[in-house]
Amino acid sequence: MKQDNSEMIAEGLELLAELKEKRGGKLLDFHKRCANDTKLLKAFTAQYDTCNAEENTVLERKHRELILMALGCAEGVSTTIITHAELALQYGATVEEVGEVLRLIFFYCGASKLIPSVELFELLEGSETL
Repeated sequence: MKQDNSEMIAEGLELLAELKEKRGGKLLDFHKRCANDTKLLKAFTAQYDTCNAEENTVLERKHRELILMALGCAEGVSTTIITHAELALQYGATVEEVGEVLRLIFFYCGASKLIPSVELFELLEGSETL
């Protein structure tokens, strides 16, 4: 299903442009889908603003992204896992730190939550022949 009201489409595009700027120039398909209902996109953006406003953040960005990645793992949301793992690495996380978070997910949530998240890793070099 998609929006066909031209006024709502225009408003959705305007809201997406604003969100894109807030997110440092990147939108996900998730955001673009939400824009079919401008009230839903506004609600998402308001929550995004609340959680990401400079005056509301005290954790280092790397740690915030690792936490969000872990929550994505716990909920089984691959978009959240991948997006926030990439951001965590961008903000200084190491492969070992991502691995530690995944071990914690495995410990607390079990293998069913770990399986989609290990897609973050590439095949181990040399394992192709095994």
